[in-house]
Amino acid sequence: ASQAPRKYVKPRSKFKQEDGDVRRSKWLHHCLKTLQRELKKAKTFEARKLMRRIKQAEEGKAKDGKTLPNAALDKQKLLQQQEILKGLSPEGLAKRVAHKAGLLPVGSEAALAAQAVATSAAAAAATTAAVGVPGTSSNVGLQEAVAQRVMRAACVRKQLEASKLDFERSFQAKAARPEDLPGSEDGSESSSDGDAVED
Repeated sequence: ASQAPRKYVKPRSKFKQEDGDVRRSKWLHHCLKTLQRELKKAKTFEARKLMRRIKQAEEGKAKDGKTLPNAALDKQKLLQQQEILKGLSPEGLAKRVAHKAGLLPVGSEAALAAQAVATSAAAAAATTAAVGVPGTSSNVGLQEAVAQRVMRAACVRKQLEASKLDFERSFQAKAARPEDLPGSEDGSESSSDGDAVED
């Protein structure tokens, strides 16, 4: 008598058997690493763009051949931006992006660090503007502008959307952005009833 062939049963993955917090921390580590990789690409792209614009400012001509009126001033600003770009950390930017998207757990060490970095730039700009230190507030604003350009790059946005979808699929929950949470500075007016996070 012949028996029917046995049906293949896929072994359960270790990832699914682990505790939810451990699973989420491993997922978050992977998410931050992929965001860092894309941020490095965006940083390289931005550096090349700045180099091209510096070269144009040195020549005094724009891409279309027209003469630039303030080429020396533009070159100085572009050199400043280039130095700021060199100092940007992909790790810190990845935490900021993940925090803003709501992928970091509320109250986690990484979330608190990302929130502190994001608010310190705004506080420094306000303080230097109030004290009246010439040029300092514009440098802080320039630092934030360069960081925002890198964080808004297409490759970073694409990876962030993929991470959000993976988060929803893996944990059957939507990512809670900081402004959606009750008690946050931005979301306290919009979510007065406390039902900002859906399960």
